Amino acid sequence: MARRGSAVVVGFALLAGAVALLAWNEGRAVRTARALDEGARRVVEVDADRAVAAADGTLIHLVGEVAVTAPLRDAVTGVSREALRLRRTVETLQWRHVSVGDDHDSRYDYRMEWSATRIDSDAFPEAFRNPVALPLASAALASADARLADFSLTTAVVEAFAEFEPVVLGAADVEAIAGTLGVTGVVLDGTVSTSGGGSVAYLSFAGGSPEAPRVGDARVRFDAVPTGTGSVVASKVGGRLEPYPTRSGVSIAFARLGVHGAAALFGEAVSQNRVLTNALRGFGALLLVAAYRLTLGPLAAVAGLIPLLGGVARFGVMLVALAFAGVTALVTIAVAWLAFRPIVAAGLLALAVAGVVALIRRPRSVAAPVSPRPPVSSRP
Repeated sequence: MARRGSAVVVGFALLAGAVALLAWNEGRAVRTARALDEGARRVVEVDADRAVAAADGTLIHLVGEVAVTAPLRDAVTGVSREALRLRRTVETLQWRHVSVGDDHDSRYDYRMEWSATRIDSDAFPEAFRNPVALPLASAALASADARLADFSLTTAVVEAFAEFEPVVLGAADVEAIAGTLGVTGVVLDGTVSTSGGGSVAYLSFAGGSPEAPRVGDARVRFDAVPTGTGSVVASKVGGRLEPYPTRSGVSIAFARLGVHGAAALFGEAVSQNRVLTNALRGFGALLLVAAYRLTLGPLAAVAGLIPLLGGVARFGVMLVALAFAGVTALVTIAVAWLAFRPIVAAGLLALAVAGVVALIRRPRSVAAPVSPRPPVSSRP
């Protein structure tokens, strides 16, 4: 009984968390949708010659050559490239506790694997302890002197460029990494291949090699966003382009390499917002189903005391949990959209009401037709 009570408590907590997640997601989606609607209405497409004449605070769409005045350098490793962004990805060889065998012979073992985050090994035997701190962490850098035509780009606008390409490391890069980090065993790891033709440098912090690695060694690869023709939607403020503040409180700035119209950039942002919103809705709905199953669990347990009713009760609880989860999700979503999409919200509320009616409505019993009694013969 205490176990069932704990499950109910967890169920209510999960229910509150799911509703909070759905409400937050819808609020985020509404604010983002409002921002995108406002931006699509206000954006002005200008060429490089007329952009300077635009009033400050104007949301402009501009296409031109995006360049940097100096190479972007990773101060930690010494690797530099003429790029808008530079991303360093580091993996460290560590011990992990894994399960081996099957259900009948369950055993545990320790295996080495490459991980970008530290694996907690405080409870491992001494022989399988990982480094207290990773020797090198991953990081992302953005150019501070990027320019498009006559405008400088703020960091937030530069970070909107996301077309990363793998970086091919050479002997000069290996020498820079070794000199900056003070690691002697830095070699290009030919045993690791990256998509797109990039390369990986092996850092022998623990004295290993690509062929015989040791726990504590690391390997690093780089990706970069190159310079070139770019399309930007941002706010013109003096001689710089920065995110545009909308009335909904969401700032917008789009940047992509290549030639892209303002409509295409806004359309892509709308699609991304829709995908993220639906993904979080689905996750929240699954949490609601789990929450209602836990809270209604005691009913199934009580019914299970009666022979032949256990399976039926569990199936019924699942159906009710699905129905309750659907109604709760629809109401939460509809309330968030009332102010922005009243027609859509009204439709969702109508679906929720229909669901409630379906849950509480009971079919009327139909009386069986009474066959007419044959007449009683008066004959003897």
